[in-house]
Amino acid sequence: MLFGHGDDAYMYNKKSCINFSSNVYYGGLNQGLKQHLIEALDLIGSYPEVIGETVIKKIAAYHGVKEQNVVVTSGATSAFYLIAQTFAGGQSTIFSPSFAEYEDACNANQHNIEFISRDKFITTELMPEDMVWLCNPNNPDGKLLSADSIIKRVSENPSVQFVIDEAYIDFTAERDKNSVIPYIDRYSNVIVVRSLTKNIAIPGLRLGYIIASDYIVEGLLDRIQPWSVNTLALKAGEYYFDNIDDFKIDTDALLRDTTDLISEINEIDGFRAHKTDASFFLIEIASADSKDLKSYLIDKHDILVRDASNFRLLDSSCIRVATQNRDNNKKLITALKQWSCR
Repeated sequence: MLFGHGDDAYMYNKKSCINFSSNVYYGGLNQGLKQHLIEALDLIGSYPEVIGETVIKKIAAYHGVKEQNVVVTSGATSAFYLIAQTFAGGQSTIFSPSFAEYEDACNANQHNIEFISRDKFITTELMPEDMVWLCNPNNPDGKLLSADSIIKRVSENPSVQFVIDEAYIDFTAERDKNSVIPYIDRYSNVIVVRSLTKNIAIPGLRLGYIIASDYIVEGLLDRIQPWSVNTLALKAGEYYFDNIDDFKIDTDALLRDTTDLISEINEIDGFRAHKTDASFFLIEIASADSKDLKSYLIDKHDILVRDASNFRLLDSSCIRVATQNRDNNKKLITALKQWSCR
């Protein structure tokens, strides 16, 4: 297992910090959801639903799929391990740099893994019976592939299973247009993973789901543990889908702030922020080490960033940040300027 994911604030002796390291939406916990969870506390005295039947119905209705196409999991990471277990011993291609848990899940289930640059997704020749792991938009660089380009590859390779991680799709423009969920009925070799911890800011509860063909879902349910999602997480999911308009992120404003933040960083000597299609992005550091910069920011400015050196195909010249509110974005700019002028 790889330690050093984003949001490792618990490792620092800080009562609070400005957390640029996590891709969770900075808006915080919805107050209606908080009250709903408080009222649901007594339910933890009983077992949760075995597979989250109630929230499955709501997910299926929201996405316009059958209930037989949905599996609820304890966060997206649990989904990756469940998928890797279902296809244990297989051949996996991971388009990198990307989320490390694909690799960990595959290793835990005896997959033979090949790592290929994500830039080559469109052109790579795939092997029959392969399994492809693709994050879209990608973590850590926020780059987005169109649904059309993904489905073209899916249709060209009917014997290849495509695992498409859409955990961050809510932080992109035209999110519904870029999702491949509408293609599930037509292509049985597509497995989509979604997270509810990022957009509604409940990473501590762990809630995600898989949407796939009936056949794939049957195989997943044969292997999933009963009661694998706790009662409060399930209740959070139910509340979200019942009140979804209360959780809408102003994506246009978030992406404008991201563009502004990138521009300001690129005006500072020694830093180059990369363009992104999401609300998080990579920053290259000239003549410095990502660990040193991370330590400086947390020690001197109470700002936490993601050291990106443990992403495959990246090194210690990169950090990742996720856009916060404008006041905190300004504090990051001030801190980077002070580092640059040391």
